[in-house]
Amino acid sequence: MANEEKNEKYVTELARRTTTAWRVSIYASVVLWLAAIGGNVALFAVHPARHWPLLETVETLQVASLIPVALILHALNRRSALSLPVTALGVAAMLAGVAIDIGFVTELVTYGKGFIGGPGFYIYEVLVLVWLLAANVLAWRADTLPRGLALLGMATAGTATLLYPLWAIWLSRVLRHE
Repeated sequence: MANEEKNEKYVTELARRTTTAWRVSIYASVVLWLAAIGGNVALFAVHPARHWPLLETVETLQVASLIPVALILHALNRRSALSLPVTALGVAAMLAGVAIDIGFVTELVTYGKGFIGGPGFYIYEVLVLVWLLAANVLAWRADTLPRGLALLGMATAGTATLLYPLWAIWLSRVLRHE
């Protein structure tokens, strides 16, 4: 009996720590998203726009910070047969985005030039939005997230992530109560 209680305490503590780590990764993603948006607004205001390695580094980190979010949604949607392919698509797009953004940071790739800096960049962005939409549709259909949160996630994908901070913070709060 004592061993079972010990194991139960261990599992409970592990679940608490894991949830805390997920929530921290979500908040970090939101902060990076806000920094990337702010940096892009500032860059747009500068004429002519210049190469800003710091901004491109923040964007790289922000795309990478979506990977734990994809894994969280996969954990919630794992009962659906479509969850794994949707997650794989999203993570692959995010990794491609990280690689492209690293190319921008190092100036090996120029934004808007060549296949990678032009269509490749936009393809990865669209695939990340498709992942976000599909993952939230799965959560909505399986009732693994509150309906309003899943709908907000779909709207976030539809608005090219303009609603991301609201959706991500709500997701973090839902995880806290799980």
